Parts: sequence; C-alpha cells; structure tokens
Amino acid sequence: HNHLVHHYGAVAGRLAGCPAILNTLHGTATLQMHPLAKALFWFSCVISDKIVCVCPQVHEVFRKTFRLPDKKLCVIDNGIDLSPFLEIPRYPLGDAVTFGNIGRLDQVKDQQGLLRAFAILRKTHPHARLRLLGDGVLRSDLECLTKDLAITENVIFEGFSSDTARFLSSIDIYVISSRSEGLPLTLLEAMGAALPVVATAVGGVPDILGNAQGGWLCPPCNPNELAKAMEKALLSPDLGIVGAQNRKAAQEHYSVERMTRDYDHLYKQLLFGH
Repeated sequence: HNHLVHHYGAVAGRLAGCPAILNTLHGTATLQMHPLAKALFWFSCVISDKIVCVCPQVHEVFRKTFRLPDKKLCVIDNGIDLSPFLEIPRYPLGDAVTFGNIGRLDQVKDQQGLLRAFAILRKTHPHARLRLLGDGVLRSDLECLTKDLAITENVIFEGFSSDTARFLSSIDIYVISSRSEGLPLTLLEAMGAALPVVATAVGGVPDILGNAQGGWLCPPCNPNELAKAMEKALLSPDLGIVGAQNRKAAQEHYSVERMTRDYDHLYKQLLFGH
C-alpha cells in the first residue's frame, strides 16, 4: 500500500499473467506527491483491477484526485487483531489524568500542536500528564519545545515500541492530533482498549467516533481547540461509558475477522466473478 512501489507490483503482475491485481490506499496525505510519482501511481491504478480504500473518506478524496472508473474502486474498512487490547482492564481515574499519543514524530502527526495544547490545559489542570509513544525526525525539536513550554516534568517521550497494548494500558485518554489521516490503526487499538478519545476531525476519524459516540473532536492545526476538547474529556463524568462504547464498536466493526471476510469476498469476486 505504498504509492511509491505500486507500479512495480502491478507491472510484475501483468507480465506474469496474474489473473487479478489490486492495491490499497491507506491515507490521503500520500496523494500530495511529485508529478512523476503521481503519474506512476495513476498508471498502476489503470492496470489494476481494484483499488481498495480503507475508509469512505479516503475513497471520496481519491475519486476527486484521480479520474478512474467507479467500478475500479471499493471500500474495505481497516480492521485489526483486537485480542491484546480487549484484555486491558480499565480502572477509575486518579487525580493525575494521563493523556497518550502513538505515532511517528512527524509534521503530519502534529505532536507540536499537541504539546502546545497540553501546555494550555496544564494552566488549569497542573496534575495532567502526557505520554508519547513513537520516534522520528522531530524528536529533538519536540523535546526542546517541551522545555520552552515549561512542561518537561509532565511529558514523557517513550521512544519506539511495538508493544502498544502495554502503552495503552498505562493511559486514561487517547489523543490524535494529526493534520491528515485515513483510518488510523492506533485509533482502533485505543478503542479496543476501551479508551475515550480526543481527536482532530480528519479522514475517517469523525465517522468512527461519531458512530461509537466515543470521544471529542476538534479542528486540526488548532492547539486552542484541541486543549478545549482535552479539557472536556478530562472533566467528563462519563469516561468509563465512552470507553466501553468504543470497545463495543471496535469489536462489531473493526476486527481483523470482519476485514478478512471482506477481502476474501473481494478476492473471490475478482477471480470467479461472484
């Protein structure tokens, strides 16, 4: 699902006489690419039988960006193995509420905006904490920013780890601060862990949280509004109910079993026409 290599797989499949070729599109940020890369990606889509978009919002942006027959496109919502997250127990909140974020430390994830929002929040909630799981090119810049904002003692940079279940078990509220997303897998993990979510209204996030009634939304790239959403979550008396609704929605709609059935059905359609 990397737009920079789709053409290798598509051409190889055609040369090998493969009966069906499909590719997937996981986010919309990748569509803002160099003209040559965009031409190669368009070519790979033309010679593919299906392009799978991982949520309706990605499908809509893709249709506006590339002119392709509608029959080439379909939507299969992402799904994950929820078992490690369904086992995480939830406890009553203590005095120090901990927010958490997972993702590479990159401009598109906008942890800078998250740190600024957290600094605003701490003015009225000095015991709040923030933990960041992930690494990337902006780590040193973000660490310097925590010093400038005087929030170093309340922010922990965890670095990279694939054990997201352990991390999610140690926080109270999950935060997505991204400028752009498709259907983020970390959101599904947080929902499986029965966490309430504060998120920017990007990609498929609003629909997922809206259907589950599982969190608080705000515009992207706006630390003030993100801080307000975080405060609403922190002060909510219904965090346990919100988290439980998220877990239920994840089980019903975003399991790897459901996703597997959908792809299995698509493969049979491509190969056998039914």
